[in-house]
Amino acid sequence: MRETAEKVGLDHSYLSKIERGVQNPSLKTIESLSNFLMLIVLIFHRRQKFRTVFRC
Repeated sequence: MRETAEKVGLDHSYLSKIERGVQNPSLKTIESLSNFLMLIVLIFHRRQKFRTVFRC
């Protein structure tokens, strides 16, 4: 969680509070997290596509 918080530019304790439902994130925080998670999905998708094409 610390690594995710750092990459998104959040304090890890704030992200933990959001995860536990103690804190409500701002729209900007939601946008930052969703952009980060979409990047992870895109990277995963490209790796899977590469493996399919090259049968790795």
